[in-house]
Amino acid sequence: MNRNPPAYENYFISYHDALNIRDKAVKGAGATIYSQLAIQGITTVGTIILARMLTPEDFGLVTMVMVFVLLLQNFGSSGLTEALIQNRELNHRQASTLFWLQIASSILLMILLMAASPFIAFFYKTPQLKFITIILSISIFSSGASAIHLGIMQRNMQFHKTAIINLLGISIGTVVAIGLAAMGAAYWSIVIRRVTELFVICIGAWGACGWRPGIPSRERKALNMYKFGLRVYANFMLNYFTRNIDKMLIGRFHGAHQLGSYDRAYHLSSRPVSQLTHPLANVGIASLSKFIDDPATYQRYFSKVIFLLAFIGMWASSVLCVAGYYLIILLLGSEWKEAGKVFLGFSPGIGIIMIYYTNVWLHLSLGRPGRLVKWNIFSLFLVFAAYVAGLPFGAFGVAVAYSISFYLLLIPALCYAGKPMNLKPIFFFSPLWRFILSFFVVVSLSWLIFFQYEPINNILREFNILIKVIILSFLSTSLYLFTVIALHQGVKPINQFLNILKEITPQFRKRQ
Repeated sequence: MNRNPPAYENYFISYHDALNIRDKAVKGAGATIYSQLAIQGITTVGTIILARMLTPEDFGLVTMVMVFVLLLQNFGSSGLTEALIQNRELNHRQASTLFWLQIASSILLMILLMAASPFIAFFYKTPQLKFITIILSISIFSSGASAIHLGIMQRNMQFHKTAIINLLGISIGTVVAIGLAAMGAAYWSIVIRRVTELFVICIGAWGACGWRPGIPSRERKALNMYKFGLRVYANFMLNYFTRNIDKMLIGRFHGAHQLGSYDRAYHLSSRPVSQLTHPLANVGIASLSKFIDDPATYQRYFSKVIFLLAFIGMWASSVLCVAGYYLIILLLGSEWKEAGKVFLGFSPGIGIIMIYYTNVWLHLSLGRPGRLVKWNIFSLFLVFAAYVAGLPFGAFGVAVAYSISFYLLLIPALCYAGKPMNLKPIFFFSPLWRFILSFFVVVSLSWLIFFQYEPINNILREFNILIKVIILSFLSTSLYLFTVIALHQGVKPINQFLNILKEITPQFRKRQ
């Protein structure tokens, strides 16, 4: 029996045609990547402008609260969205039930965080955090009200719509924040930025997705999907604490100034990772979920993904390890030298983290959130131990410890995630090791030639900071490409990378 009202029939179509799925996945990946590049550009420009108008303390105060806000804000977008995507069959009543469960959960979490605001201020010994927490709590409701609509669009592989919505939210939020900072609003400009971004995304999601929720039901499948979402969110919580307990520790023991420098360095180092891998995760999970009955296609698709991320990620790590300190000072200003040092601690982990988080794709596409929770419990202890080891050395020590921990976790995480699909260690190690080795070759040679060899180091000192960044970026990129070609004994990896780019670029696809 058809359980979908005629007006909403197109929102609950099931795709079984592999070619149709592939075509939508490729187009979705292209729209996602290029929109995220635009978002990355807008966010980076906004960060540069705000960093020159505000102080590290301003950023540190908001970061202290955002550690808690983002955890609750992601309920729904990290859980129920995956439940919608992973289910092959979905109808209007099930989606409606999930929506109202999401709304109730968001309101409850918003109230709980508001009530906890005095305790957060007490924990950090910073009274002004109470009112910052109350205002930021509003964004939890905006995030929850848009989660199901965004999930439905992602399930139908309408990634171009979700990309545009996110781009609008980030753009408007950034403009509002800069305007408020110019008026002297200090840290409140950062607070209102986040609230504005999610409000705009919520309005955009309801406008782009014509589906409207109906009356909730007690349908068993909807409740099972909600339970699935809770398991995914439990994994998100563990993963979130793994990535954010460092900020809590630095804020508590080293204060707002160091936390502000650490947060900006983390933001600028992790932004390329999150802006590329988080949206691609939606495309990847949606696509891989439909290939679980075809192991060969599943493995081929995933192999291309980690090849692409390894090529881009280890190049990014190479360039930023060599030129990152000067880049941060160029972008943020001379008062952010501490952030430049911390950025160097994060840079070696950028590429590895891009690859690492594809283990989530494997777990969720195979419908195994329970295994993901178990893995993240294990990894939480290792990463926490690394943070504690680095804490006595300040923000830089924590950043270095963070990067090292992901090198230790990479292959075990992928092997554990791929076990149900019988993916062996060699499947992951084979396409990765040459890119990782290329990174270490580039950084080692660059350190010896540019910073230890006195004649060349003296020449570099004569240039202004912009020229230093350009020279070091160009030389490290050239050295990386040369090393990759040498280790692969040819230009095959370059050609493979260009072919993948052609597949996801709309202009090239239209010509074919």
